[in-house]
Amino acid sequence: LREFGIPFYTVAGSGFFGRQEVLDVLNVLRLLTQPRDPLSLAAVLRSPWVGCSDAALFWIARVEAWENLSSPALRDRLDPEDAGRLEAFRGWFAPIYRHRDRLTVVELIGELLHRTHYRSALSVQPEGRQALGNLRKLLDVARQFESGSESTLHAFVRHLEMRMAHSPREAESALEVETGDTAKLMSIHQAKGLEWSVVAVADLNRDFLMPQGNLLSDPSAGMGIRLRNEELAMEAGEDYDRVKEALDLLELAEQQRLLYVAMTRARDRLLLSGSYDPTKLQSGKGGKDSWLRWIGDLYPIDGS
Repeated sequence: LREFGIPFYTVAGSGFFGRQEVLDVLNVLRLLTQPRDPLSLAAVLRSPWVGCSDAALFWIARVEAWENLSSPALRDRLDPEDAGRLEAFRGWFAPIYRHRDRLTVVELIGELLHRTHYRSALSVQPEGRQALGNLRKLLDVARQFESGSESTLHAFVRHLEMRMAHSPREAESALEVETGDTAKLMSIHQAKGLEWSVVAVADLNRDFLMPQGNLLSDPSAGMGIRLRNEELAMEAGEDYDRVKEALDLLELAEQQRLLYVAMTRARDRLLLSGSYDPTKLQSGKGGKDSWLRWIGDLYPIDGS
């Protein structure tokens, strides 16, 4: 969609805390709170903020220059390009570090972005518009955090780390409004009860995640277990296959319901998309491992 310039809106998407621009800012904030931590420093030096080579990191560790990047022992071993990058890093990091306790978190991030021209660098990237939107969202997160009782830099770093751990599906910044003339990306559960003129159901070849494991249970079928036998091979107990069959039937019924919901969201046109192996997807073979196998059995796909 980005490649063809089609505006889209992701309904409750994910990936915000995994975006490089968000991690880049967090790495610098960590370093501001832990200036003597080699791991935090290495993360910043290797990130787009500085861009040092692996060789530079090797020599910093070899001569133990983590706390003195301008030491002669290190300078003599770096090539001019890495030496220049470290010099530029010291030029913007030192003044920000000196003022870290006088600025709010929002002001600190703003100063960081201003001194490093990070926004300008992102704007020329293929997904620069999304990256800039994510930076704006991060600033909004910081403003919201500052309205609380504890708004120190240390507390904000802990706050981000906790959200990364407990909210991995945090949505990226929305570049388009949900009600606008855009393509809507959403799960089938989110689409339930809604309708559009054109609907595309993608990834039809995705295998079902059937119940598996050494311990299976179902309120009506009971419990099945697999244990290691005398040869240390996993062996199913007498009820395991029966319980698994019952759970498999429940999962297949759920997959049928989901496919029905997905396909009935379309008012005028339905697009079904997936990749397939023509040697497997043949009329009459059927199969229970994907939606595409079901559809292919009813409507034979011409592999020619």
